[in-house]
Amino acid sequence: MSGLDKGWSWADDGGGGIELCDAHEKWEDGWPENFDRVVGSKMAAERKRMWELSVSRCVADFEEMRRRVPQWEVPPAVNVCSYGLGSVLT
Repeated sequence: MSGLDKGWSWADDGGGGIELCDAHEKWEDGWPENFDRVVGSKMAAERKRMWELSVSRCVADFEEMRRRVPQWEVPPAVNVCSYGLGSVLT
């Protein structure tokens, strides 16, 4: 994880903080194609890379991100990554 783009990755919570989309409900059918079309080839390639992540690599990336922020209020990284990835721990 080389960095976080606050203009794309974050949403202002209205209280001076930031939060990520939690994606807890069903995603719209066809969203990957819509995303790729809107963001361009560089971000589309990153989405595809993320889609192919193993849970263990995802956890490592989340832990790196956690170390960069002063306050971290999310479920354990393994839970977050397991929700979004159909992989097994490797």
